[in-house]
Amino acid sequence: MYNLIRFHVASFLFLVNASTIYSAAILQGTVTFLNSGSRPAVGVKISAFGANDCYTTDAGMFRLEFPDKKPGDKVKIIVGSNDSGGLPLELVNDKVIAQVRIPSNPDDDIVEVIVCKVGQRNEAALRYNGLIVKTINEAMEKRLLEIDKKLGAAKIDAETIVALQHEKEKLSVERDSALAKAEEQALYIASINLDQANQLIKDAVLKVDSMRDMAGAIAVLDNEALYQAYLEASEKKKKAEGSIQQVVTGFELKIKLLEPFYRYEEMAECCEKIVGIYEAEGSEKETLAQKYGWIAYYWRLAGNYNRAVEFYLKNLEVREKTVPLESLLLATSYNNLAAGLFYLGEYQKSIEYAQKALSIREKELPADDLDLSNSYSNIAASYAGLSEYDKALEFEQKALAIREKVLPLEHPNLALSYNNL
Repeated sequence: MYNLIRFHVASFLFLVNASTIYSAAILQGTVTFLNSGSRPAVGVKISAFGANDCYTTDAGMFRLEFPDKKPGDKVKIIVGSNDSGGLPLELVNDKVIAQVRIPSNPDDDIVEVIVCKVGQRNEAALRYNGLIVKTINEAMEKRLLEIDKKLGAAKIDAETIVALQHEKEKLSVERDSALAKAEEQALYIASINLDQANQLIKDAVLKVDSMRDMAGAIAVLDNEALYQAYLEASEKKKKAEGSIQQVVTGFELKIKLLEPFYRYEEMAECCEKIVGIYEAEGSEKETLAQKYGWIAYYWRLAGNYNRAVEFYLKNLEVREKTVPLESLLLATSYNNLAAGLFYLGEYQKSIEYAQKALSIREKELPADDLDLSNSYSNIAASYAGLSEYDKALEFEQKALAIREKVLPLEHPNLALSYNNL
């Protein structure tokens, strides 16, 4: 079978600029320890370009004043490496802090900085990583055993044997991919601040942490229970924006826990719930586009290509209205839709969208960029599906030329090109 290179879903986060002017450019916040009952970190140095340095108070609070900035401006906060007692610290919610902007009303928009003792998070992540790897291997061994039982059946034809052998090879690739993500998943769980989490998340993490029961944690994070928590939080929206985000975190945690079990359909359903929340809350268009892409990706992994194409189309519809025509984001959307259409066997349509992606990439990317080689290989795959082998050969040779130039000799994508040729 002709293989398509995997299609990447690009994700960007855009924050809304402040719409009103405050009398002074001020940023206020708190620094607390991870999973400590919100214990304040005292005497931590807080710096930012354009502001005087300050140290957190006994309550863990800080205040930065920016004489040359205005509300809506993005700022880079630098958190000190130790507290007043000399305890070495590391920043936990670095992704949140990296997106901070000066608020219009600093008394209402408080920045929450989460820190922990250096190494604390990694220690927890190591425990989770071991459990995730064990779960991945056990789940895979179970699936391989089922295939071996089928191969050992008394009456089995040669075609079925070949198909089952291919299935085993595919499962081996899936296991390698899942194991490569285990460390990232473990760090995600270790970074959840349970002091701000709802009870469902606390119970799920407890299952993983104390009972080493990932299946039990998934059961705790019931879709309807999480969504009901959202509905209840939404009724008190002004006071519950943090609670709503924690519901999203609950669904995201469930997705991470489901991945080692290869339960892609359930992952897609969780992501659809997140999109429902984002749509109800009026989230940014690009945030929605990114989530549509992830839903499609999970449905594609689940083998439901009709659903994948449905959400790839939603992703593309948003981006065609919101990003420039030459944007690489738009190229990604075209490429992803081409992937879904390929798996549906709609090779001509797949080529049309893959060519749109290629036209952008050829203008915007260096001639030896690997994304270009992927586009060439994807178009070659669809031409092969149409039995137009001369054209398939032409595009696969273009892909190979880049890969031989850029990739090491043992890289699997080189092997893929050779195999396709």
